[in-house]
Amino acid sequence: MVNTFGLTAVQLMALPLLCCAAACLQPPPQAPSDAPGVVAPGSLRRRTRASLTGTMLIASTMRFAALGVCIVSAAWQQRHILLWAIFAPKLVFEVALMAVADGALLLAAGVWQGLAG
Repeated sequence: MVNTFGLTAVQLMALPLLCCAAACLQPPPQAPSDAPGVVAPGSLRRRTRASLTGTMLIASTMRFAALGVCIVSAAWQQRHILLWAIFAPKLVFEVALMAVADGALLLAAGVWQGLAG
């Protein structure tokens, strides 16, 4: 199981770290004040949260698209002789991969929410 789903789970759980690093590398927005060089308070957390939300949504959407294609393929080829030999195991694998991916995303979001406060 670790060889099959481990890489996907680790990659998806690393998304908060990558989004935080990307937000740290961006120049901070200036506060709407007269003093130059004043950084808006909480802007790094806000930028990280926005980046993380979008990245997690894209990752989940890509897994759902792959699952949707497998569902449509199995429905389309329901009378094919190799449905249960080829298409059904692929569908079961995609369902399991979607469950692991969503679980990893939820775990990563929970850990990030606990760390970011």
